[in-house]
Amino acid sequence: MGERLFAAKLKDDSGDDFVRDYDLELSEKILSVFYLTRIDPIDRKEGVGVDVFELSSFKPSGACMDIIKDITEQGLSQEWISPDIVKDMYQLLEKYDVEKAIAEYDGWGSPPEPLEIVELIKFLKACSECNLGIYNPPWYTD
Repeated sequence: MGERLFAAKLKDDSGDDFVRDYDLELSEKILSVFYLTRIDPIDRKEGVGVDVFELSSFKPSGACMDIIKDITEQGLSQEWISPDIVKDMYQLLEKYDVEKAIAEYDGWGSPPEPLEIVELIKFLKACSECNLGIYNPPWYTD
């Protein structure tokens, strides 16, 4: 269960249209932020190969989505989450006790692993630093 979330940007300043292509061509600068934020320093040192698709997207479990909504009051299942909201979500999660949130989880099924929440926070941090929003295409399945 879960949905694929993609880092995305607005096509223009109107705020009405955002990049809908999940193969969004991210600049080298943006990719380096995602790489430095999401890839473990040991793996970076060893030169582990990274798939751009995986680096600039995230697939949270349903339990992870529930916890994030409880903490931030924002649902990850929205089609578009603006860069400002992504920054707000990141700032809230950065200060929150993830272990406590998992211990208090009373949703459907098993709680998420702490690492999943940590990885989502890293994804939100990279999006924030690059002023990117999150696109959740309704047509996408993996």
